[in-house]
Amino acid sequence: MTKVEDLPKNHIASTVEKENTDIEIENTGENGAGDIPAEDSATEGNTKLKEVLVELAMGTTIHGVANIVSATKTYKKLLWLSLWILALVGYCFQLSQIHNTYTTAQKTTTMDLQFGVLNFPGVTFCNLNPVKKSLLRETPLDLQLFLTISESVMKLYSEPISVEIDRNHPGFQFLNNFEKHGFNTEGWDVLSYIPTDPLQTRDIFIKSEISKMNRSTVERIGHTIDDMLLHCSFNSMICNSSFFTPISSTRFGNCYTLKSDQLVTTVPGPPYGLTLVLDMETYEYVSPSSSGNGIKLVIHEPDSYPFVEEQGVNVAPGRTSIGLNRIEIQRLKHPHGNCEDHKDYVNQYGIEYSKMACEQLCQVTLTQDICGCIPTIVSIDPSIVTSFSKFCGTMDIPCAILVRQAQVKGDLYCPCTNPCLENVYTKTISSHSWPRQEYLIHEIIPLICEDTERAKKVVNITGYTCEDFLLMDLPEDSIQAFRDNFVKLDVYFEDLNYEHIEEVPSYDIYQFLSDIGGATGLFVGASVLSLVEVVQILVEIIKYAVCRHVKK
Repeated sequence: MTKVEDLPKNHIASTVEKENTDIEIENTGENGAGDIPAEDSATEGNTKLKEVLVELAMGTTIHGVANIVSATKTYKKLLWLSLWILALVGYCFQLSQIHNTYTTAQKTTTMDLQFGVLNFPGVTFCNLNPVKKSLLRETPLDLQLFLTISESVMKLYSEPISVEIDRNHPGFQFLNNFEKHGFNTEGWDVLSYIPTDPLQTRDIFIKSEISKMNRSTVERIGHTIDDMLLHCSFNSMICNSSFFTPISSTRFGNCYTLKSDQLVTTVPGPPYGLTLVLDMETYEYVSPSSSGNGIKLVIHEPDSYPFVEEQGVNVAPGRTSIGLNRIEIQRLKHPHGNCEDHKDYVNQYGIEYSKMACEQLCQVTLTQDICGCIPTIVSIDPSIVTSFSKFCGTMDIPCAILVRQAQVKGDLYCPCTNPCLENVYTKTISSHSWPRQEYLIHEIIPLICEDTERAKKVVNITGYTCEDFLLMDLPEDSIQAFRDNFVKLDVYFEDLNYEHIEEVPSYDIYQFLSDIGGATGLFVGASVLSLVEVVQILVEIIKYAVCRHVKK
């Protein structure tokens, strides 16, 4: 029998420890968890969390953190902690600079030369004379007056009128309507916006009178495409009046636009562009309103509205060549730019979007709302945006002009932005005297005589028949009425190269992320994988917080 004193001491200690353990197990509650004090449990949890955080800190790839944890001396801990905080401050400052650069949405413009087949632009022309002299008596008396009145007499209509502006007077009630749009008209000298130049005044009155006439009447009393078009060719192929769409201008009456949406230029040069020979019918011009002969011409994008008055050029009788070069502009949307596609514009208004079309349609809407009438000082057809039929009369003109001035200054808001993709055309214009007398007699007159109605005009104007011109040697004064009467127009691309101008972000998302990565690596030596470590630390902290909340 073995005695107690004969057992090894370590065996006795282990036996006692086992017995103590058994006693603790027997004293556990029903759930077997034991009655461990809450303080001991919290201490154990804190110790576990601390151990996890220390372990993660020692193994993290973020520079400096392990040095702070592993330092045995207090001054070393403070040194590494100070350096790490300093680096963190520099990192945050650099991040703010990078963020500011990114949020300012800076852009740069690039330009390159491209080559390809080019769609031919829209070409719109109008005779400078809106009403034929032979049909003048069929127009309203007011229009007859303004078309035939002299400039010296017009000065009487343009003299400034001394009138005291009374806001309670019915004639100035429109000033109160500006207030509805958040615009204060106090201090506005309304009468100062009425034009005093005689020619401008006459143009305003002419436009006002023509706008009141229906389209069929304007077309009948003006120069039609059949009256003017003597010859038409595109890409050396004959075209005719069916290639043109009529539109109305409140200043020039009948205008005609080439249907160019299906026309393509494959070879540069005049023979492969558009060639027109036009009869101006200068003997039908009404003086003095039509003080010069020729046409108004505008080159524009196909299907866009032609703003003849604002963007057109005057082409005098003779031969004029217009060489075109296309510039394609591509703009950026928000946040780098403010362009919009406006894809629904064609479906909504029947025309391609342009900033000028948007501004003038907005002006029509604002004038209708404020003045109660449709402005006649716009070039665009108001029926595109409204069915309202009351046009601004003489007493409404100051109100309409005030709306335009307030819109231009930005006091009346119109949400008009640049299109994201736009084509513009630069023009090289050259001209010379045309035609010579021999060419006029032997080429132009026979061209006129091909049409029966035009042949009658030759007899009425010159007193000679077409046969007389062909068979007889007529005196020079026989064609005096036809001098300065014809325009030959060549419109073509000078070459098929075109400039492509594009706005691009100078600081995109990839550069933004690259700079953040560079700053992160420079200051704290972190990488993308370091984010996983940060997430792991946050998960451990959240897990610990949730466990403590549940135990409470």
